[in-house]
Amino acid sequence: MSTPRQSQQWGYGPVCGTLFRTALGSRETYCSDKCKERAKKQKLYDTRRAEGLCPQCGGELKKSSDRRGEYCDCCAEKFHRYYR
Repeated sequence: MSTPRQSQQWGYGPVCGTLFRTALGSRETYCSDKCKERAKKQKLYDTRRAEGLCPQCGGELKKSSDRRGEYCDCCAEKFHRYYR
C-alpha cells in the first residue's frame, strides 16, 4: 500500500473531479490551467445569466419571438451560421 510522502498532499479538481498531487502548504485548487480557465468561464456565464444577460457575449438578452433559447439573437445567429 503506497501512501503519499509527507511533503505532498492530495486534492480533487472542482471542475473535472480528478485527483492531483500538490506540495504541502500549497494553495493549488485546480489540477491544470485548462481546468482553472473552465471554472473561470463557467463563473462568468453564471453571473451573466443571473443578471439576465446573454451568457456568451454579455449583451442585452433581446430574443425574437421565433427563437427560443438562452442566448441573444446575435450569438444564436453566429452559432447557426457556424454549424450549418
